[in-house]
Amino acid sequence: MVARTSREVLRWHESLYLTYPIIVPRWDLANGFTYAEILHVYFPNEINMLNFLNGRSLNCRLLNWAMIKQFLKKKNLPINHEYIDATLHRKDGGAEGLLEQTYELLTNKKPFLDTSYERNTQFTDHIYEQTLDYFQRSHTSKSIKNNLKISELITDPSYAHQAKKNEYIRDQLKNERQKLRLDNPQRFDIKPSLAIRCLRKPLQLEINPQDWYTKSFVSRSRSATSVSNKMPSTKQASRQISADRSKQNSKLQFQREKGTIDANENDTYYKEIILERKNECISNANDSSSFAMRHLILLGDSILDNGSYVRGQPAVIDQLKTKIKDQGWKATLLAVDGNVLSHIADQIKRVPDDATHLFISIGGNNALSYMHHLQQSVGSVGEALLILHKIKANFEKDYREMLKQVTSLKRPVTTCTIYNPRFPGSHEQTMCETGLSALNDVIVTESTKLGIPVIDLKTIFNDPKDYANAIEPGVQGGAKIVENILFVVNHHRFHENICSIYAKTKP
Repeated sequence: MVARTSREVLRWHESLYLTYPIIVPRWDLANGFTYAEILHVYFPNEINMLNFLNGRSLNCRLLNWAMIKQFLKKKNLPINHEYIDATLHRKDGGAEGLLEQTYELLTNKKPFLDTSYERNTQFTDHIYEQTLDYFQRSHTSKSIKNNLKISELITDPSYAHQAKKNEYIRDQLKNERQKLRLDNPQRFDIKPSLAIRCLRKPLQLEINPQDWYTKSFVSRSRSATSVSNKMPSTKQASRQISADRSKQNSKLQFQREKGTIDANENDTYYKEIILERKNECISNANDSSSFAMRHLILLGDSILDNGSYVRGQPAVIDQLKTKIKDQGWKATLLAVDGNVLSHIADQIKRVPDDATHLFISIGGNNALSYMHHLQQSVGSVGEALLILHKIKANFEKDYREMLKQVTSLKRPVTTCTIYNPRFPGSHEQTMCETGLSALNDVIVTESTKLGIPVIDLKTIFNDPKDYANAIEPGVQGGAKIVENILFVVNHHRFHENICSIYAKTKP
């Protein structure tokens, strides 16, 4: 479907007399050549059209849009990069939104937008699908093909990120179909499934264990009585009681001396042993510290979302799910490769209601953004310390705001320090370690103020095998992270609001 473009924008780009007129924005703007020509009209001395290629290949598109992004950054034109990426990948609504934003910036006029037409911020064809009848809508595989372009898979190597997009499309389609079935029950003839009709109630642990087990004995004794009634004669059984009683007593005495006992429900000694064991099992089930259902949430950046760096091997989330599988716990990855402190606000919006523990490893990408200061010339050591203090103050402000947002969820929170990189150059490595010490001081200090435990990744990552590359965690490093996460969950006393620092250096 071609998204609507306002009449003012259509007249505007027609008045520019472009070499290749825009007929279908989704296709005509994809390679960036026509968009560069629009900028050339307003900046003829700064945009040289000979530098742009009018091709359809992915390499041509990437090259053209890279030069356009560089120009926009140079001129401080606040064009949304999401529109640019959506236009590059020919996503629905991306090119139209890019044209409208460019029109507003270059002409200082705001185009009229039809309020009845809803613009999809996810750049999918979901709105168009809603206008079709049910039998005309795309099925799951077709929807994924329409909304997840092959160029996105090539340019974005993060398989975890693409899997999230895939899951979002599938969940959206599933919810729409469920809603349609509920709105039209006569058409789909919905009947309760066998699982719904035969739903069993869970075990009520609040019942007294002794009463519960006594009732179970009564029910089993009834079944035993029904079986005994089918015997040929009750007189024969009564005659054998006196003869068998002496044998049973002698056998029982021998078993007690030996330390063993047969499973006989009519025996009082056997009942006492089984009842004692049942009390232990049910008391353990009531103990929330050992059998409570837990849902661990991973927030942050590529430290926890390292799937694209350990291809073919288990990532942090995979190792964590394997470790907690036998305990019946759950783990959800909300961390996104490349995110910074300001992105945590978006991540916590997707935290499920049953989340019990939040683990945050963030700040590494913020540190990378400060690396250009390493090449900055200063007149004295004191001036260098002032620059470091300014960086630390900005990081402290952002980190404090992030913790404020996360703690508002009223869930146990654990933070992580930033580990040192593995740069080949000794001077660059030394400078980074010195700068990260200031940032890690902020993480520990702010966590201490709120009574939040800290996993010291700086101490944990002490082996070159912990790294997948110079700055990303490998399989061994991920195993250490998982080991420390589980240790914090099982041993830290969150209710006391005590800041403890954990660093198990062996997985």
